Amino acid sequence: MKRVLSVFLAAVLLLGCRAFAADDFSAGEDRIENSAETGKTTDEVTILEDSVRILTEDGLSISYVRPTQNVVTLTQDLEQQTLLYLLFYSNNLRAKAAEYIEEGMHLNVYDLDSDTDIYIYTEATLLSSLAPNLTAMSEDDVVVIQNYLKNNDLAGANSVTAGMIGSNLWIFADYGTAAIMLTFVNGIQIDCIFRYVDDSGPIPGLTLLDGLTVTAR
Repeated sequence: MKRVLSVFLAAVLLLGCRAFAADDFSAGEDRIENSAETGKTTDEVTILEDSVRILTEDGLSISYVRPTQNVVTLTQDLEQQTLLYLLFYSNNLRAKAAEYIEEGMHLNVYDLDSDTDIYIYTEATLLSSLAPNLTAMSEDDVVVIQNYLKNNDLAGANSVTAGMIGSNLWIFADYGTAAIMLTFVNGIQIDCIFRYVDDSGPIPGLTLLDGLTVTAR
């Protein structure tokens, strides 16, 4: 079944490999709310044969290089990725796109081989405004942020560590069956969430994230 799906995905991705420029960014929160209602993204999404780049309205560039053709990248862009939306959701397509827009989910990475499903969100938080670029912070300061998160937002995690994943420094929280990672770029918090699919724990997900880069636009 996976092989059949992989062949179909290859055809879908081939058809979808074109650049798409979203409308000009200008209206702020009202625009986001209107976009959520219509299912039209405010992201600027460019899809190439083996990669995707997303320019968000809150000033981020999210780039991801797919390691194999069996890795699918789904964005908020229903217009450009209609075939993929149909493949995975089959109905209520605008509602699903609107949900992603409203929740700030900009990129979904799904690996057919391992069934690993990763969701990447952005949000403005008090902490991200005070620590706008985690990767640029000193090791000692990162430890301070790590300990704060361990005692507050990430309380309940089995462990909280910091390390380079892809091209960014992340705070990684292990919950035993799932992981939450976060970093700060350009004053915005980026949250990455995935569940573990087997006894390998977070390894499949972290391996998939090797191709992820988040920078300021």
